[in-house]
Amino acid sequence: MSLRAALLRHLVEHRGVHAEARQIIILPSAQSAIELTARMLLNAGDIAWVESPGYGGARAAMEAAGAEVRGVPLDRNGLAWNGRRDRPRLIFVTPSHQHPTGRLMPINRRRELLRFADEAGATVIEDDYDSEIHYDGRPVAALQGLDATGRVFYVGTFSKSTFADIRCGYVIVPPDLAELFETAQRHSGQIMPAPVQDALAEFIDDGHFAAHIRKMTRIYRARRDRLVQALSAAAGAHLTLEPPAEGVQLLAHLDARLDDRTVAARLAAAGVTARPLSPHFTGAIGGQGLFLGFAAWNEPEIDAAAATIGRVLGDMSGPAGKRRRKA
Repeated sequence: MSLRAALLRHLVEHRGVHAEARQIIILPSAQSAIELTARMLLNAGDIAWVESPGYGGARAAMEAAGAEVRGVPLDRNGLAWNGRRDRPRLIFVTPSHQHPTGRLMPINRRRELLRFADEAGATVIEDDYDSEIHYDGRPVAALQGLDATGRVFYVGTFSKSTFADIRCGYVIVPPDLAELFETAQRHSGQIMPAPVQDALAEFIDDGHFAAHIRKMTRIYRARRDRLVQALSAAAGAHLTLEPPAEGVQLLAHLDARLDDRTVAARLAAAGVTARPLSPHFTGAIGGQGLFLGFAAWNEPEIDAAAATIGRVLGDMSGPAGKRRRKA
């Protein structure tokens, strides 16, 4: 069985997509899929919407295609565009696990987004980058599966659900564009080696991929819960946590008086990797925070990192930290 056929069967069963195998374009990464789609859909000067905060790689791909990229703020249900007067040519969203907040766009908001895109004549890139790893409640079907007008381009990857070195992503395109995207892919040289595709196809078709997802979901859920518990105990006075229902990272909001880039640098010096939230905004910065990966760490490592975070934030928030910030 080809990778396209095996992947399609998996996505139909687990993500509710509607497509034929020929609509799947296999690429070296999800970023390659986003870049190719943006280049194919956008003309110089077109307006493109991205979530703010959101995935910086999407912004970079759209800017490289010549678009005028505008950030759209979020509410608790995801992208919040009501009241905007501009009309985009392209909308980039991560509805099943918003990057980086982890928020889930509910079914009603998804339908509203599709109606808006249809009325505005816009297309949508749905990045479903790590929705395989789902912890709480029932997963919501992909936006692509709700689309009846062929406006959604569905992007996915194996890097989050297996390991990053596989370097395999894909995009599902509308049927009338499949041949055009294949031609563009060949001309740009973004081709996945056949042996890797064959190995992934066998891994999926034999049921190993689904079994791997079930196993890792149990492990990652325990690690997520441990991180929430450890951070609440060690740094709860300094952080507001937003535990994710999916994915492998957690967003921790900081007091607005703290600069998240400075906090991240202090933590790095202390041996803890944390990425700041503020660079993920397009336009005005709407908050300070850290997002913390938990999938790769065992419980003692998580406890030690949480204790370090608590100590660093305590130092920065106390009288000595205030004096340092004024210096």
